Amino acid sequence: INDKPVKLGDAEKAELLQFATVQDVGRLTPLLGDKYSLKLDKDEVVAGKPTTVVVVTPKAKGSREIRVCFDKETGRLAKTSRRTLGPDNGGTKEVLEETIYSDFKPVAGVQYPTALAITHDGAKFMTVTLSDVSIAETGDPKAFVLED
Repeated sequence: INDKPVKLGDAEKAELLQFATVQDVGRLTPLLGDKYSLKLDKDEVVAGKPTTVVVVTPKAKGSREIRVCFDKETGRLAKTSRRTLGPDNGGTKEVLEETIYSDFKPVAGVQYPTALAITHDGAKFMTVTLSDVSIAETGDPKAFVLED
């Protein structure tokens, strides 16, 4: 905060781990490995289009499942949903977060969503529009270590 490192409590660390898992799942290729169990669920309509739903269960202890919807026509990621802590009540209330992906554009040879609509318990939470997307190189893990 204010350019100063902040030590996190266990709840904050768990939420950041869950968020990192969501980012990993969103890349899709990690689903081909052995870090996750996959199960087909009942089809769903997202933004007026039929989707195939896959329930992704991380094998890592403490991680929660993520529902991933794929557009049946294009095969693109259409929606993710997961249980997470919302910002109300100091981040202690669990909510259903759903993210709908749209406006796909090519980035490094891959179609990438540049518009995201995020809801918490069905209410609009955030809209994100990405204007300049590029693939970052891997960061230095040492940058994330706090000195005592």
